[in-house]
Amino acid sequence: MVVSIKWLRYASEIDELCDEWVPVPLIPPLIKEMQYEPPVLESAAGPHTIINGKEVINFASANYLGLIGHQKLLESCSYALGKYGVGSCGPRGFYGTIDVHLDCEAKIANFLGTPDSILYSYGFSTMFSAIPAFSKKGDIIVADEGVHWGIQNGLYLSRSTVMYFKHNDMNSLREMLEKITTENKQAKKLRRYIVVEAIYQCHYINLIRAR
Repeated sequence: MVVSIKWLRYASEIDELCDEWVPVPLIPPLIKEMQYEPPVLESAAGPHTIINGKEVINFASANYLGLIGHQKLLESCSYALGKYGVGSCGPRGFYGTIDVHLDCEAKIANFLGTPDSILYSYGFSTMFSAIPAFSKKGDIIVADEGVHWGIQNGLYLSRSTVMYFKHNDMNSLREMLEKITTENKQAKKLRRYIVVEAIYQCHYINLIRAR
């Protein structure tokens, strides 16, 4: 009975609020620039591609090694599709681990001379996951200032202390490491990492010598 009385008391107020309510769009209205037709990609996203019937140079691809469209890869992909099928996405967390995952990891580990390796389905997920998995809050990371945006985000997610040295400059790296050791008395007790990429041909031999 009490609930009914309270409902009747506020019913008119609720009706007034509903009448006054004006829905607001979740996104702003389209401006002229947004109404252009998107370009249609008519070929593989290689160094040269076809867009709207015109051959152009592709500066927006992450296909750094130019392997997209390689005949051997196309044949391997066709075989894999015929044997394993395809879905909207292929993370092992969704579809499980199959023989080719393990075979590929074993071959990569053997090539690199490491005990094991791990495959990720997407490059960005590797950076976002692997770096925070090793480096934590309180650790020190010294990274090349030219590392990819995805790596920068992985560094941020690690919550570690991140310092950058000049791109591909071993002297800058050495000075940075010496500065950390000199200014931070606890540095030798902290875990320290160097994060670089191979795509810009970082001088790996000099990097080892700088230890």
